[in-house]
Amino acid sequence: MRRFAWLLALVVRAQDDDFQWFRCDACSASFFKINRTLVEKQLLRRASVASYEFLEIVDEVCDTMFTKEEYGVKQHEGKKYLFGPGVSDHIPGQGFGQMGMGDYDKRLASYCKMFVEEFGEDGPSS
Repeated sequence: MRRFAWLLALVVRAQDDDFQWFRCDACSASFFKINRTLVEKQLLRRASVASYEFLEIVDEVCDTMFTKEEYGVKQHEGKKYLFGPGVSDHIPGQGFGQMGMGDYDKRLASYCKMFVEEFGEDGPSS
């Protein structure tokens, strides 16, 4: 599985030559969604999320929570920038945004899975 994530990252990185900060923004979006979901679950239960549920929640976030309605691409001076919840606006007040442009939802989900795999159950891999 780790080899697949590395290959996927290589393919996505090659496609993202005209994107600045895409990997970083995808990471920010991923952990924003994971954190928000965990906080919501804890508030509903008024208790910590069990460790076995944690992995299920993370998988669910990566599989279902990146939509074309929430994430899109902002274009400015020939460059493309990701925008949406958890992503910093690199060019505030500039450029124009388009929602649902391309398969960015699937690309974000793939990055989310890759980041989670890199982090692993026991923390960051070396």
